[in-house]
Amino acid sequence: MTAGAFVLGIVLATAAAAALAMSMVVQRYALASGESHVPLFGVPCRANVVWFLGLVGYGAANGLYVASLQYGPLALMASVFTLLLVFNCVFARCLLGEALTPPKVAGCVVILGGVCLVVVGSPKDVDVDLSASDVARLVAKPLGAAYLACLVGAVAASVAAIGAYERRYPLGAKDGAPPPPPRLDRLMGVVYPGSLGLDEAVAHLSMKAAVSLLGNGHWAAALTWIFSAAWIGASLATLWWLRTVFARYETTLALPIEYGSVCVANVLSGLVFYGERRFMSPLQLALVLAGVAVVLVGVGVGRIEHPPPSRVVQQQ
Repeated sequence: MTAGAFVLGIVLATAAAAALAMSMVVQRYALASGESHVPLFGVPCRANVVWFLGLVGYGAANGLYVASLQYGPLALMASVFTLLLVFNCVFARCLLGEALTPPKVAGCVVILGGVCLVVVGSPKDVDVDLSASDVARLVAKPLGAAYLACLVGAVAASVAAIGAYERRYPLGAKDGAPPPPPRLDRLMGVVYPGSLGLDEAVAHLSMKAAVSLLGNGHWAAALTWIFSAAWIGASLATLWWLRTVFARYETTLALPIEYGSVCVANVLSGLVFYGERRFMSPLQLALVLAGVAVVLVGVGVGRIEHPPPSRVVQQQ
């Protein structure tokens, strides 16, 4: 991997971060008011149309992120992608008027500190070109298979929990309906965006394998279509998750948790499933793991001040 290609990957990941932060702000803008029409450049537009425009931006951002993965290791590009938290703070404050409270800002700063540790510790000579036999070997390894099963299982459990919560405490329930217990409310405030992040991590893990296999011409390999189907399925599931999460939570509340979990899961995907730890010295591995720990601390800091979803929506 040349230095120029490495820098190009970082530039693409940064551009993807900015595009995705803007797309999330647009989607939140369309969903938060609860009205059928919202103004767009001074012209009333259907809220669903504005939300769809945000979704198009989300797709474009992920396209840039896919391209970045061809120029660097998953752990590094996932960490650079977390710069979207900085872009989100700016966009959400300027365009949505969301309050940047000290816990929100501190949480983002701590998460970015963890990202910096991951960037410093990431190896620069990881083999990003995978063949069908390479992917088959990764899937057959017990540790990699166990990690993949745990990741998918966590997503499935979260879907079940969110479905039950939505039925019991639907957003916009009539006055007099019992609110959720405070502890449950705080827990689901992590589960909603955190599970969205884990779903995206499944998509990223599958996408890296699928894009590499397709790019190398392994069109007839069964693993090519298995990972492609997993990539498409997880990406489509994201559509439901995005509407559900950003109808309830401000972007400055949800995104740090969502992309903190994406960063942690993607780093672990790189280290555990793709075996990127083989290219790392003990110091590099220690820095990356320390960065993951710091990201988790940052997510916790951002949760110090958390209004319930009902109050968040009423403020819009």
